[in-house]
Amino acid sequence: MKIKNFVLFLAFTSSIYCVHAQTIKRVLFVGNSYTGSNDLSNLTRMVAESHGDTFESFDRSPGGFTFSNHCSAPDFFDQLRNGNFDAVVLQEQSQLPSFPLDQVESSCFPYAKQIVDSLRVYNPKMRIVFFMTWGRQIGDAQNCATWPPVCTFEGMNELLRQRYIQMAKDNSCRVAPVASVWRDIKDSTQISLYEPDGSHPSGAGSLLAAGVIYTSLFDKLLTTGKHAPFVTEKENAQIVNTTNSIVKDSSSLWNYEYQLHTDFIKNTSKKGTKNTPVLTPLHNEMALSDGFHSAKLYNSMGVEMPKSAYTLNRKSCQVQVEKLSVGLYFLVADNGSTHPFWIEY
Repeated sequence: MKIKNFVLFLAFTSSIYCVHAQTIKRVLFVGNSYTGSNDLSNLTRMVAESHGDTFESFDRSPGGFTFSNHCSAPDFFDQLRNGNFDAVVLQEQSQLPSFPLDQVESSCFPYAKQIVDSLRVYNPKMRIVFFMTWGRQIGDAQNCATWPPVCTFEGMNELLRQRYIQMAKDNSCRVAPVASVWRDIKDSTQISLYEPDGSHPSGAGSLLAAGVIYTSLFDKLLTTGKHAPFVTEKENAQIVNTTNSIVKDSSSLWNYEYQLHTDFIKNTSKKGTKNTPVLTPLHNEMALSDGFHSAKLYNSMGVEMPKSAYTLNRKSCQVQVEKLSVGLYFLVADNGSTHPFWIEY
């Protein structure tokens, strides 16, 4: 087994998941009135500052704009090229991703790809996050008659969730799962997330979105007692706890950045004899960090592996892999740390 090569791989992947968070100093928010409501870019910046992270925020959110509209604007790509951004948050028009798939594939996905591809030309290390928006309070009445799946909040919200995950996956980006947190808060609390139009976010709705986006940008969970306008202390605790639970428990669904590095991973993989144990060194910083008591193992599709497939030894910073197929895996600690590794026999 090529332990030396794999240690080099660990150092490389560590930089994927950690260095970005330390170098995010300029963030552009691209969207429309959902992003512009309650000054979301600045609100996210203030949430970040209250958690010890600082960045300059920039906003591009003309009302009703789609990704296609942004791509057609004469100054858009100049702004991307000259802005010296470390991260960009992308929000599509609020209804479009929930439309029939063929329409989304022609009117949404190609422009998302065009934006992402351009960003990576300007800065290959840029963190790109898709801002997963929510379903309307009583569904999309405007399009219900011709597209019944959006007639309810639940149907519209789920379609938005699926389509944003698809955009992140197709473009090897992250997605901020605002719609998933929004759904759980809407179902389990009395917090008012909507403006009277049943579409745009209230102050509390924007605060929820800001917290989820912050966790996606900086790989950190939220804590109570931080910047939380628009809500009571109890309401903030409900938002924080729900956000942390969804971000942590389904972390492999929200991060597809690893796809950019698959070729590197394959070229530096550990090799062993099939069906024999493989000792995989853990990254010491993760294994010894505060709050790390246990971890779960997921494959690249987000499916949790059975405990019988591996043994975790925190003291020696090792995972003994016993019954895994070839592929990419994520060890997700209970403190939110993520450790990727590739197994090949």
